[in-house]
Amino acid sequence: VLAIELLCAFQGLHYIKPKPGKGVAAAYRSVSRWVKPLTRDRALADDIERLRMKILTPSFAACAGLLK
Repeated sequence: VLAIELLCAFQGLHYIKPKPGKGVAAAYRSVSRWVKPLTRDRALADDIERLRMKILTPSFAACAGLLK
């Protein structure tokens, strides 16, 4: 569920192009290294799985402020 929400947020930021805060901008840059924006209809299973695997890493938790 978190991977899907992260993917949705990434896509929304890509299309709306607001000026995000520093933390959101950093997260956007990270996600953009792992998945590409939707430019046409395609299956998202691979993107979701890639994000799921990244979310499970200690480095992702550390950058998200989840590890003390």
